[in-house]
Amino acid sequence: MTPQSQALRSIFFASTEVKKDPGSDAPPAPLNSVGILGGGLMGGGIAYVMDEDNDLYMRVNKEMVSMSEITNKYDVIELKDMIQEHVALTNSEKGKKILENFGEYLPKFKKIIPYDYDRMLKTIVQMEEKGLSAEQAQIEAFYANTRK
Repeated sequence: MTPQSQALRSIFFASTEVKKDPGSDAPPAPLNSVGILGGGLMGGGIAYVMDEDNDLYMRVNKEMVSMSEITNKYDVIELKDMIQEHVALTNSEKGKKILENFGEYLPKFKKIIPYDYDRMLKTIVQMEEKGLSAEQAQIEAFYANTRK
């Protein structure tokens, strides 16, 4: 993992109230039990979201991102590694509970990925399969997807 992607990774477990705009007078909105692991989606990236109430599909912008269960073994490994790292750094009780019961919690996590980012990843793979280096594949994928 690059230092840049490492810096973008974040994890939190929350069950509190939050304000969308801290400077506003609007009352805080309840934040149901949600955990987000991964890079920020604003700049393109993958997030693993713990959806304990199974209602995330009602709150996600389906025009911009896809949401799926985590079934790919590499995604499962990455998710578990991220939680382990979080627990090692923070001693999170919630994180420990998830790791102890990982098989029970795994179906509660969803993979969220912007359509544009997913298209770029697929194009990069196609370019690499044609024999381009990883760096050249990224450049070519960028140009291929900006022409659309």
